[in-house]
Amino acid sequence: MRYDSCFACGKDNPIGLKLQFSFNDGVASASFVANSRYEGYPGIIHGGIVSTLLDEAMAKAILQSGKKAVTARLGTKFHKALQTGASVSVMGWIKEAKSRSISAEAKIIGMDKVLIASAEAVFIVLGDMP
Repeated sequence: MRYDSCFACGKDNPIGLKLQFSFNDGVASASFVANSRYEGYPGIIHGGIVSTLLDEAMAKAILQSGKKAVTARLGTKFHKALQTGASVSVMGWIKEAKSRSISAEAKIIGMDKVLIASAEAVFIVLGDMP
């Protein structure tokens, strides 16, 4: 299923992140280059954008499993500032799936393999994908 207007992954959203995910062994992965238009402080990407990256990776892992779900709770831990211009990898996966909720985790890692941010979330299942 495509979400062309999605802020995180939509190809038609002019201000979006335009993330393109791949899937391997239950892990959703994407690359991201931290553009200055997403800054908070000069030279540092806004924490809300970092949280969005993590949330989207988890949501994509859930979609890939055949479920549609929305975020009920998201906890983000910022290990290091995401610097403007940095290239990073974003990964998300399902930790535990129940009939009505799914727990997931995600992380952002720099090209130097340093952990930049991580997250845990609970999603509420809306149903199976059509």
